[in-house]
Amino acid sequence: FVGYRTLIKGHKYYRQTILTLAKLSNELDIIEKEQPILTTAGQKEALSFLADPDKFVDRPLRFGTITYYLGILFILLILTNIVGIGIIAYHQLA
Repeated sequence: FVGYRTLIKGHKYYRQTILTLAKLSNELDIIEKEQPILTTAGQKEALSFLADPDKFVDRPLRFGTITYYLGILFILLILTNIVGIGIIAYHQLA
């Protein structure tokens, strides 16, 4: 559970950083060809969320991304631990 929450929190920090980069590039009026840092789809979308930054930061993980699959992995580990604890408890009480 802690690993999953850490992943989500870290990704929110990442999105805040990308949003800050988008704000700076917008204020400096840098055109898209001069922004080699914005390489992923989410990073390029950050410019469209400048009016509502919380919507960009707090949105759920996008299907098909590495972070999404890591989140699924953490959820599977949580479920495996719960099942394991249940089996051990069942055998201890039987």
